[in-house]
Amino acid sequence: MKSIITLLLSVFIVNSNFAQTDIVSQRFIKSVITEKGVVYTDSLDKYEMNNMIMAFNQEGRYKNASKGFKRIDTPSIQIVFTGEEKAYINLELYNLKFHEWDKNLFENSTRIPVDTVSKIFSDNRKYGWLYFYNHYGNKLYSFSKPIFLRNGTMCLFYSDYSCGGTCGEGNFYIYLKIDGEWKPICRLFGWIS
Repeated sequence: MKSIITLLLSVFIVNSNFAQTDIVSQRFIKSVITEKGVVYTDSLDKYEMNNMIMAFNQEGRYKNASKGFKRIDTPSIQIVFTGEEKAYINLELYNLKFHEWDKNLFENSTRIPVDTVSKIFSDNRKYGWLYFYNHYGNKLYSFSKPIFLRNGTMCLFYSDYSCGGTCGEGNFYIYLKIDGEWKPICRLFGWIS
């Protein structure tokens, strides 16, 4: 019982220390996704969320957070998270399943419920893309709510886009704010088709 209370208290303290607002999240996303007229899903699907959790926590295919993640710009340097940071990140990754983006996140944009996207592509991906191109546009984005750390100078963020059966890319990065700009400095996992 004592350990459960301690754990809940730690999560509350970590949450209050690392609290973030949607405005800060929106600014970050708009600095990373700069296209006009974006078509995006209202949330991530379960597959994307599970990959993020696995990338952050599992040994083997992905590095474990306790051992550190190698930087892209300086591979000999590793990012290591404290126990509090790991607890906070895992809580935020878990909470992604409850997060939904606003309709007007970007100017002149279209938000599509992830359930609608699943229905469009459920029977036949080729015809799904023809339908998507005719009704929505050429590219579909999905992205996570950014997870900010270290007084807003570090961020974990997943984004992807699809533009056809063999066209698309997704990445889960650690970003650092360097000279006022967000730079991806470590890729936790990625895919390309």
